[in-house]
Amino acid sequence: DFNMAITGIYGKLRHPFFNEVFPCFDNLSDNSFDKNGEGGAQYMMLGEIDPTSGGYISDLFDLSYSAIARINQFIERLDAYQGKDLSTESRKNFMGQAKFFRAFYYMYLNLCYGSVPLITKTLNLEEQYVPTTPSAEVYAQVMKDFDEAIANLPDVTYGESKGHITKDAAKAFKAKIMLQHAYVKGVPNKTELTNILSLLESIKGYSLQENYSDLFESTTQESSPEIMFSVKNLAP
Repeated sequence: DFNMAITGIYGKLRHPFFNEVFPCFDNLSDNSFDKNGEGGAQYMMLGEIDPTSGGYISDLFDLSYSAIARINQFIERLDAYQGKDLSTESRKNFMGQAKFFRAFYYMYLNLCYGSVPLITKTLNLEEQYVPTTPSAEVYAQVMKDFDEAIANLPDVTYGESKGHITKDAAKAFKAKIMLQHAYVKGVPNKTELTNILSLLESIKGYSLQENYSDLFESTTQESSPEIMFSVKNLAP
């Protein structure tokens, strides 16, 4: 049951948003241009965003909280389950994966919206309207969840994990939001940057792909030394 439930959490990454929109974030920079305006990308590029904006802006918000609801329920059920058929190692691994994904979604909510509702439990009908939490507190929760994920996840490479999140991948995502935070006021925080460097230097077992195009070939992706985490398009 826990294997099926954690698969349901991974399944949220198969939503078109993550397959189509993440690459489109480059359109908000000088790197690329979105000529068709899908998901309201052109309005984002122009800075024409308001509380009624839909498309990518509302999709990220809705999808993230839908996933967080699954994750919170998973964590509560895992905490409550005392069956002896679930080993300590498996329990730690499950918890590490769940904490990673909660940090993952709140990371993007924090980066894109700042102050958002911080929900870390299953809500009942009387608790549906949650006020926003200051951005700094959301960031602190993201860091806490990443740290717990790193402490619990197995120390293996992506190739060895068979598609599951690993300790080093969690470190890389933690470094990503730390980099954003280190420049939050436009001036680099040297202490934070030093900590980021130490975190990244602790990641082992990866190297750049010798042939760049191999990253996009189905026959060579699985053996790539560069991929730390990816959404697998496999059936079933």
